[in-house]
Amino acid sequence: MRYFIDHDQGDSIRGWIVPDNPLAISRVVVSVDGRRVAEIPARFTDEVFKRNGWHATGQCTFMVSPDEVPGLPEIPRLELYDADTNVLVYRRVPPEGRVRLRTMLINTGIEPEAVLQAALFPHFQHCYFGVHKLPDEILTCVLTGPAAPSAFLSGAVTIPRYENFLTP
Repeated sequence: MRYFIDHDQGDSIRGWIVPDNPLAISRVVVSVDGRRVAEIPARFTDEVFKRNGWHATGQCTFMVSPDEVPGLPEIPRLELYDADTNVLVYRRVPPEGRVRLRTMLINTGIEPEAVLQAALFPHFQHCYFGVHKLPDEILTCVLTGPAAPSAFLSGAVTIPRYENFLTP
């Protein structure tokens, strides 16, 4: 799976998700305050995805608007997840109090640091726990996407896998 968010203009959020199955139509789930409020399928076709061999139909681009999510411009916090993998694709958070760093908590024990993760979650735009379980394609999207400057990652890691993302 690959993804990217083109924009969040308050009254619309546009992006694309290319699913692992080249025949599937991607779907994004909108969550507000931990409740899933909408599931929106990709409705735009992009020939570039077909030409690059990423997707058979190119139907991968979605648009979230007030039609699907009433009151969208007034919602300060919401999350978008890929419906098939449940991977966080985008998170809208207020700019005040947001940490503008990429931070990685390396879990060295058997149990993850759940209390610390929960405490830091509200302060970052994107948070990924169990990062060692993410495939390389998703990890590349996470670390190079537009929200990368405000990302908190946690998991058991092998540093060489991430070196090219962590250099200045």
